[in-house]
Amino acid sequence: MPANPDENKRILGSGGVFRPFKDINGKSSGGALRLYMKNSDSPGLAMTRSFGDRIGELAGLISDPEVFTKSLCTADRIVIVGSDGLFEFLDNVVIVKFVSQ
Repeated sequence: MPANPDENKRILGSGGVFRPFKDINGKSSGGALRLYMKNSDSPGLAMTRSFGDRIGELAGLISDPEVFTKSLCTADRIVIVGSDGLFEFLDNVVIVKFVSQ
């Protein structure tokens, strides 16, 4: 997202912009910044990578996955894999408490 310099550069270079989501009254709802085309209310995505979104591609969205690796150690108890929707609306502490039950 915007904090990642490479993602930010790609999006801005492709004609996309990051803005907060606004409701029909023009009020910002907070949360993650969203990806839009300049001078447009589309696509309004809280991600910069997705499969099959032709409108999003016009704003710099790509389908290439971002892959990270981490070696687990004996202190690691759980691994949580989730989409942006999970982490945008739920705090990490809440998620860990839930899955730890």
